[in-house]
Amino acid sequence: MFQKIWDHIRYRILGRGHPYSKHRFFAIIAQAKWRTLIAVFFILLILSAAALGAAIVSINGEFTPDAFLKETVQQVLILLDVGSAPQSSGSGIANTIQNLLSGLVKLYIVFLVGLALFKFSVVFDVFRVKENISVVWDERSRKGELVIRLYNSTPLEIIDIRFSAYLRRPQMDREGRSRIVPNTELNIREKRDYWPIAIQFVPYSVQLDLLETDISADGKTLLSIQDKSILPSLPNEDGVSFLVLMIRGRVREFASEIVETHWYRLSGDTPQYQFGVPEPVDVVPGSEPKRAGKNPKKWAGWREFEGARRDYNLKKN
Repeated sequence: MFQKIWDHIRYRILGRGHPYSKHRFFAIIAQAKWRTLIAVFFILLILSAAALGAAIVSINGEFTPDAFLKETVQQVLILLDVGSAPQSSGSGIANTIQNLLSGLVKLYIVFLVGLALFKFSVVFDVFRVKENISVVWDERSRKGELVIRLYNSTPLEIIDIRFSAYLRRPQMDREGRSRIVPNTELNIREKRDYWPIAIQFVPYSVQLDLLETDISADGKTLLSIQDKSILPSLPNEDGVSFLVLMIRGRVREFASEIVETHWYRLSGDTPQYQFGVPEPVDVVPGSEPKRAGKNPKKWAGWREFEGARRDYNLKKN
């Protein structure tokens, strides 16, 4: 009962469920290069000034190329606050429209400046990752793996994606004098460290092989990853170990690169891993380029995306 209420709040009210969608507009602004934003700013500034200049000279009944060009230049200077509006010889209606359009264009310029500030301040992650790593153990094959689930949350087409993983474990140096946190590279399973194309909402699994000794005998605790201990070795239990997933890719629309890091806490009171096989999402193939089928937000499995099936994969004594 309480779970259903929480699911309703999470999915319907807070909008924090899966699939999480980032809108194309914000994705474009976040990924666009500075020179692109500046170029768009001045292009729209000139177009706005030209439209305003054409309206003013038309209302004043003196539409000639020279008058249009002169008024357009004047409006550009006014919008950039380096000129002042001349006293119009036209009617009161012309003056009113001039003031109204000038005010609207200035608001538009302020909006563009706001977009630039957004670009400067926002850290925009394209990929949405599952909150917890899945620790999977197959008793029959005596093999285990870590699984990190993720998907492209934007309408952008991301290509040539490469993954790398690092273990950051606080420890003392060899002389036992200084605290250090080395970045120890972990081996991602072959062919799972590269994703050629990611379209919106289609999930992907990054897999890291585990050794039998990486999991405790009772199958409830992750002790190490690929024989590398995840337990901090500092006095007074200082520090927390993390697994860092690094994602590099390219945005086809802009021919630009993206770099993301996603951190998972491995030790401490609230480690971010769970035992069990990740719940699948029933992906429907699409009939159009760069799009999945039907309505991806209604694919079966999204509500269980953060969960894991624990029925058959726990390590047994």
